[in-house]
Amino acid sequence: MPSNASTIVTNGAPCRGASRGGERPQIQLTLPSCCRNLQAVNAPDKLRSKALRLEYTLIAYNILEGIIAIAAGWRAGSIALVGFGFDSAIEVFSAGG
Repeated sequence: MPSNASTIVTNGAPCRGASRGGERPQIQLTLPSCCRNLQAVNAPDKLRSKALRLEYTLIAYNILEGIIAIAAGWRAGSIALVGFGFDSAIEVFSAGG
C-alpha cells in the first residue's frame, strides 16, 4: 500500500457465504491521497444542493407537462387529458412551487 493513502478498516455485515460461526468479513478501503483531506461536513451541503436541483427539475417538468396536457386536452375535447394537466399542477403546488 502506498504511504500517501489513507486506510479505513471496518467490520462488514454477514454475507450469504459466511460460515455458521457468525464470522464477519473485514472490509478494507484505501483512499487515494487526493481524497484524504475531504471533510464530512461538506457532504450534507452537496446532498442538499443536489436534492434542490432535482426538485427544481421536477417542478419545471411538471409545469411543462401540465401546460401541454391542458392545451392538448382542450384542443381534443378530452376531459381526462385536461384532468391529467390539472393533476400536474397539483403536484407542482404540493412540491412547494
